Amino acid sequence: LRLMQEGKVTSSNKGRGHRQRTRPRKKKFSALKKNVLKERLRKWQELHPPPQGGKTTSSSDTHPSRTVCIYGFAEPDLLQDEDELEELLNNLNDMAAAVAPFDGVFIPTLEQLKAMSSTNDMEDTTEARDDVEVPAFVQFADIRGAEAAVSCWSDLTMGGQKLKVMHVPLADNGEENSASLDNGGSVGEDWGKRCLDWVRRKDDPSSKSSSTRVVLENVLTEDDLEDDDCLDESLRDIRIMAEKY
Repeated sequence: LRLMQEGKVTSSNKGRGHRQRTRPRKKKFSALKKNVLKERLRKWQELHPPPQGGKTTSSSDTHPSRTVCIYGFAEPDLLQDEDELEELLNNLNDMAAAVAPFDGVFIPTLEQLKAMSSTNDMEDTTEARDDVEVPAFVQFADIRGAEAAVSCWSDLTMGGQKLKVMHVPLADNGEENSASLDNGGSVGEDWGKRCLDWVRRKDDPSSKSSSTRVVLENVLTEDDLEDDDCLDESLRDIRIMAEKY
């Protein structure tokens, strides 16, 4: 009873009978996190002012997609309960709305993850595996919103885990079908399917080409070498820049 009161164990009689969770409930998008994100967004906007004339970056510029993928936001055991999955989607909606206008959010169900698994890690099991990374997706209204999200969310700690955020190139021609939404933030099946197809291709060893090393010179400053926080921020910026390509 004490553990349940502290949120470390919960029980549910939904679905496949009695289930217990031995981990804390995923923390909500708290006021503190909102303030941290607000400050990151302010700094990003100062460094990246909108184009003159208010022109929005088109989908043919820089990035081929308005969609971003987030790892570390959702955990496999939370996908087994409809209420907890809905709570995750609501939190993701709040996070996206705090950055820029967006079209939709998507977190795959446990059944969808099993169906797309190319390594059979989750095949023939009714339980979620703790070592399986769960992707979450947001489609923004324009490229600028996606760029802001990648910069502001990267390495943000949520529920004790650092988020890993990246752009998702869904189409070679740079065009995306708009996510079809209702007020609950659900998305069109086509967009969700293409998100999962991207994850499958990304995780397929046969689709990976040999790696290439790129050396960057004159990137770090004296402040980076003397201050760990400045160094971490510069390294994060380099990762974000590399993931664009």
